[in-house]
Amino acid sequence: MRILLANRDRAPEWAPEIRQTVRRMEAQRRAIFLPPEIAALRLREARSEREYLEILTDLVRRRQHIDTLGYEIPRRKGILGLATWAVRSLLWVLLRYQHERLAFRQNRVNSNLVALLEAQGAEIAALRRELERLRERPPA
Repeated sequence: MRILLANRDRAPEWAPEIRQTVRRMEAQRRAIFLPPEIAALRLREARSEREYLEILTDLVRRRQHIDTLGYEIPRRKGILGLATWAVRSLLWVLLRYQHERLAFRQNRVNSNLVALLEAQGAEIAALRRELERLRERPPA
């Protein structure tokens, strides 16, 4: 792991605290880890531009969904922190329906865009195959 800040790697000093926080979040079931097949690091596997675009399209297709799950609202210590937390919690309850409505619309737009990308990729692949076929055919 590398954590660069001001062009200096801070991982050695911060890693123990980060690992401890992750273990605590795992124990409380608050940590969500993505499987490696949908991690952006898969793009490093590409050996050509075509392969890169195929992996990128696959990642976009797999991760296009916006979730509407609740989340833990952070809270500071003290009375002011409690008051702020209460207001934020109330606002989330009152505005959640609007968030879900917007997320539903955005998910529809995202799925249409991904379908378009996949269709264009298939069309480009077919055109490349046809071009190769025409290049291999001897002139008449």
